[in-house]
Amino acid sequence: GIAVSLSGLILDFPVFGQERWLMQISHVIHVIFSMLLIIGSLGHIYIGIIGTVGALQGMTNGRVEVAWAIQHHDIWYKEEQNRDSALKTPTEKTESTRE
Repeated sequence: GIAVSLSGLILDFPVFGQERWLMQISHVIHVIFSMLLIIGSLGHIYIGIIGTVGALQGMTNGRVEVAWAIQHHDIWYKEEQNRDSALKTPTEKTESTRE
């Protein structure tokens, strides 16, 4: 992103005395790094939607399956389990241990 921004500034303001070779190199750098950013963005979108099963469900409705939570965010899952057990009343705690 920094390379695209800097090369874009050089290309946007040619009246500040840049020489022809600098403009040509900036153009090549701008194109190469822009293509890398586009490819990286498309890869990121693919992994978020199709590549990781359950990720899209988590993004759209805010809920994931227990197995997914354990596999991808085990610390968060443990914190949620501890929070849920702290919210239970003493009666609910004894009933859940009997089952």
